[in-house]
Amino acid sequence: MVGTGLPWIMTVLWMAGISWLSSQPDTTLPDFWEFAYHDKIQHLGFYIVLGILLCWAFRASGATPGKALLWAVMVGAVFAASDEVHQRFVPTRRCEAADWAADVLGTAIGSAALSLIRRSHVRGRGGADHAIER
Repeated sequence: MVGTGLPWIMTVLWMAGISWLSSQPDTTLPDFWEFAYHDKIQHLGFYIVLGILLCWAFRASGATPGKALLWAVMVGAVFAASDEVHQRFVPTRRCEAADWAADVLGTAIGSAALSLIRRSHVRGRGGADHAIER
């Protein structure tokens, strides 16, 4: 059984990594990464992982699946907003509502994906909660 510590440690470390990346004034990518909306896809990807981690942490803390999903999306949205505001003060960075929307969408996708995986895993085991441990 996974305790509540590991999921929260992983979540906080991931959030710290996002904050660190957001603090970098120039995150120029190689030319092959430059395509329309590449930055939104990056936001989406980082926050899908955050959504998975947040949902896992809330479930490990005893939240019901629905509440874990809701809390994960709310915390992800607030964190994303604070990250966007923070970027206003970093040279060459901007605060963009579209980035925030991609972040929230990513958090929702990640949280929902974990919830669906858990649900299908539980059903496959005859109802026993053996997916990611509470």
